[in-house]
Amino acid sequence: MSFLLYCILRSLPGRHPRELIGVNGEHVLFTTTRGLSGAVSRVVPSELALNPSRILAYERIVARLHCRYTVIPMRYGCVLAEECRLVRLLEERRDQFSALLKELAGCVEMGVRVLPGRSEAEGCEAQRGVWHPPVSSPHSAGPGCDYLAAQKIRYAQNEVFTAARRAFVERVFAAFAGLFVKSKVEGRAPGTGKFMMPAPLFSLYFLVLAESVEVFRKRFHEINSEGAGLLLSGPWAPYNFVMS
Repeated sequence: MSFLLYCILRSLPGRHPRELIGVNGEHVLFTTTRGLSGAVSRVVPSELALNPSRILAYERIVARLHCRYTVIPMRYGCVLAEECRLVRLLEERRDQFSALLKELAGCVEMGVRVLPGRSEAEGCEAQRGVWHPPVSSPHSAGPGCDYLAAQKIRYAQNEVFTAARRAFVERVFAAFAGLFVKSKVEGRAPGTGKFMMPAPLFSLYFLVLAESVEVFRKRFHEINSEGAGLLLSGPWAPYNFVMS
């Protein structure tokens, strides 16, 4: 029997939380060593295929523990073949996990999604219609030249998108100044060929002290009332601030 790892936290004082039912209806157990605990449930790896009920059950356990403790949340599907491997993981990376738990203490994650075509970046080439590669004409210098020309246009378009995104992100960060401990940006530029998106997508993640969440929300609504075209999510466990 293998073990599905939900999160890592400091050793729990007193009794462990009771009646935590995780993925596939299995009880959540706690393995403890040297001041750290891992929240796990028994699992058969072949029964971990992604489906909504399993994902929700997994997230629900992480969220419940995060409400009471500082946790390092894992990604769904982190499986250890034996309990002794979890013990070894906690021991070998004890210093790293302890430092991260100290950094995350009292914090939650808030997310800001920039909606395509509705941000302040609107108007730049990266936020307008999707670019389509030019079609060869009878007077074309050849498919190789057409390809190089198409690539040149695509790279130029991505540079415009990157510059516009950087400027917009800096304005958003400035608006939330003093309300977050750390931040992270994730983005995807428009693709090419049949996988094109209508506009670039990107998200901003903020590590925020739990006591500042309401002020953060208020600041967000002030920004968004000006038509910035943003979407707020959270508070969540700090999934985006635990990866190296």
